[in-house]
Amino acid sequence: MLPDANISLLLIENDPACLEICRKIIEKVFPELSVHTALNPDEARDLFKDQHHDIVVSDIFPPRKDGIQIAREVCKLNPDTLVIFITGDTDVTWDSLKPNARKLCLESVIHKPIDINEIIDKVKETVAIVHNRNHAPEPHSAPVSP
Repeated sequence: MLPDANISLLLIENDPACLEICRKIIEKVFPELSVHTALNPDEARDLFKDQHHDIVVSDIFPPRKDGIQIAREVCKLNPDTLVIFITGDTDVTWDSLKPNARKLCLESVIHKPIDINEIIDKVKETVAIVHNRNHAPEPHSAPVSP
């Protein structure tokens, strides 16, 4: 299944080299995705306000703003967005975030050091969720009797 051309991903990473490497890999593996990047939470917020992205991949502790705060803002602007957190903190797990997952639009957590195959797998799973949601049959009203 190829992703829809209209599925967009926002990648937030404060390390320019890491941001560029991740962007190139995601674009190569998922050429149909529209990939946008931000070096900081403020830039990410501005990009997100201009175009509500379907998927946001963000470090949970970027400089100047907590990733959880970013996720709350994203979720408030577009509750259909799915967030993938990347963290080097081993105490931050899916189980620790699960009680707030809905408020954060959280889909999954990836731990550092980054395994690019894990990122690809998580993005692939998340793209499938967005694709299925975008192509879910619309509910039909009751048939009208002749």
